Amino acid sequence: MDRFIAHFQPIADLKSGRILGYEALARRVADDGAVDLPAAWLTELLADREQARRLGTTMIGEAAAALRALPEDVYVSINLEIADMLAENFADVRREHSLDAIAHRLVVEVAERDVLTPQAVEWAAGARALGARIALDDVGAGASRMAALVDLEPTYLKLDASITRRLEEPGVARLVRFISAGARTLGAHIIVEGVEQEAIAEAARKVGAIAGQGWHFGKPGPLPG
Repeated sequence: MDRFIAHFQPIADLKSGRILGYEALARRVADDGAVDLPAAWLTELLADREQARRLGTTMIGEAAAALRALPEDVYVSINLEIADMLAENFADVRREHSLDAIAHRLVVEVAERDVLTPQAVEWAAGARALGARIALDDVGAGASRMAALVDLEPTYLKLDASITRRLEEPGVARLVRFISAGARTLGAHIIVEGVEQEAIAEAARKVGAIAGQGWHFGKPGPLPG
C-alpha cells in the first residue's frame, strides 16, 4: 500500500533571510520507494473520502512531529484542503498529537477558491480557537475574494507564484502594494510564493511582502537534521 510523507519547504524573512517556518507538502511513497508529487495522484485521492482522511491524518502527524523538532520560534504550515477531511475525527487527532500545546506554531492554509464555503469558514474558526493562524493561499490565482479577509481573519496572504513571477512589472507591483496595504489594515501580511531569484525577492520586499517561499530559499525535502 502506498504511504504518505511530508516534504518541507522553508518560508524566509525577506529582510533577514531567517527561516520563519516551513510548509508541509504531501508526497506519496510507492511500494518501490518512488516519491510522487501531488499532481500525479491528489485529485483522484481526494475523491475517496477515506483515503483523503488518511492523508490528512498523516499530514497533521508530520506537522506535529516537525514542530517538536524545530526551534520554538519556527512554525509549520499545512493546507486546509487536506485538513478539512479530518472534520469527523479531528478531536481524536487533536488528542493523539497533543495539538493544543503546539497550535500557536501551526499555520492552516486555506485555498482562495474555497474560502467562502461554509466548511472552510467553520474549520478556520475552529483552528483559530485552537490557537492556530490562518493563511489565505493562492491569492491572485483566480477570482479574488477579498471578503475572505473578514470571514477568515487570516494572519497571512500567500501570493500565488503566477503573480510573484511578474512582480518586476510596474503595474503588477502597484497592484500588490495596494493589496498589501489593505491587508495590513486588517492585520494580515503578504507572503510571496514561487521566489526563484534574488531579483524577485527584492521586488517582493519593495511591494511590502514580509516573507518568501521558493527555490531561492530552499527546495522541498526532508526536514533539516
